Amino acid sequence: MSSDFEINENGTLIKYNGKDTDIMVPDSVAQIGDTVFRKNTSLSSISLPVNLTNIGNNAFSGCKNLVSISLPVSLKYIGSGAFSGCISLMRISLNLNT
Repeated sequence: MSSDFEINENGTLIKYNGKDTDIMVPDSVAQIGDTVFRKNTSLSSISLPVNLTNIGNNAFSGCKNLVSISLPVSLKYIGSGAFSGCISLMRISLNLNT
């Protein structure tokens, strides 16, 4: 649900308010801000938009139930500690769709 995402005017996702286990980040997002999903224990899989370029520091840190993430080929930067504490992360896929 798009109302669960707080996106600023620069296309940076600054907050996620939802409780879904499987998330598809909206196409309008170009960056994931610092600590946006930090310690989100509901999250098990996430698909990022094809135009995403940056994942901020500690963006997913402590997401202990995150099992899979799909990264776009447009990704240029992954911040410090972005996936620290993601103890269940088993699958990282590269989305080649353009």
